[in-house]
Amino acid sequence: MKLLKSSLLGSAAAFAAVGAAHAADLPVKKAVPIEYVRVCGAYGAGFFYIPGTDTCLRISGRARFEGGYMTSYSRQGSNGDTSGYQGRLRINMDARTQTAYGTLRAFVRLDAGSRTGYSGVGTSGTQQRIGQAFPGLGIDQFGRAQQFVNVDKA
Repeated sequence: MKLLKSSLLGSAAAFAAVGAAHAADLPVKKAVPIEYVRVCGAYGAGFFYIPGTDTCLRISGRARFEGGYMTSYSRQGSNGDTSGYQGRLRINMDARTQTAYGTLRAFVRLDAGSRTGYSGVGTSGTQQRIGQAFPGLGIDQFGRAQQFVNVDKA
């Protein structure tokens, strides 16, 4: 039994030593340096370079959530209320790069919203739209940049 034990321990030690010797012989590959996102200060705050290009990009936006609760005086007991929610989201993407003819720009604003109708009768639903989308070269811009007639405050 002692012979079996010592031979098993000796074999295990030999395998461990051989494994360690082979591990020392493996070539070590140098890590490739990672190109982190660089800040682009040419067009203002919030822009960064897209890795591998000279194009600057800014992604911005906002989110809003509202909840409302109103007790219903016309319903018997605890048969319901007029509670609900409203959520809105806006995402802006602005890409710019310098060319021989001036700054080449592409801008897109996406708007989305959803509500359950607590703010009025028949006002529930969802909305998705492209708020603004335009390319620009130098001082010229083409596309949907703004409303020319403000119908909201008429």
